Amino acid sequence: MDAQTARFVEKMGRYFEADGIPRIGGRLYGYLLLQDEPRALEELAGALAVSKTSISTNARLLEQWGLIERVTQPGDRRDFYEVAPSATRQLELRLARIRQLTDLLAEGIATPAAEKPVVRRRLEAMSESAGEIAEQMAGILERWRARR
Repeated sequence: MDAQTARFVEKMGRYFEADGIPRIGGRLYGYLLLQDEPRALEELAGALAVSKTSISTNARLLEQWGLIERVTQPGDRRDFYEVAPSATRQLELRLARIRQLTDLLAEGIATPAAEKPVVRRRLEAMSESAGEIAEQMAGILERWRARR
């Protein structure tokens, strides 16, 4: 792997790691983004210099998130992986997380601690901003889908 590709792959690993996904999972996704055809586990493990087991575990995680897909090739019993065709999947996942946050903040507002003005203002401000972000993201995704 050339140095520029390696930097991109590593940066994707750190990006995903910040969201709680293992760095290897992010690196795997970054690497697959740059591939023009599906790759077998052995190829992925070699390219990323990690164990086949680690690639398999992280591939299953990314597959569950809908970011990559497992595919087969005629005459070959191995599993191959490629980036899922949905260009909006990451935004959909982010939107779902923001909506979860707004639900949690609503629970916080319903607690006795929110009777304190400073706490209530904090939670309401966070809830309002998260709600606005979610609304805007949902609109963007809707317009994107309509164009596709």
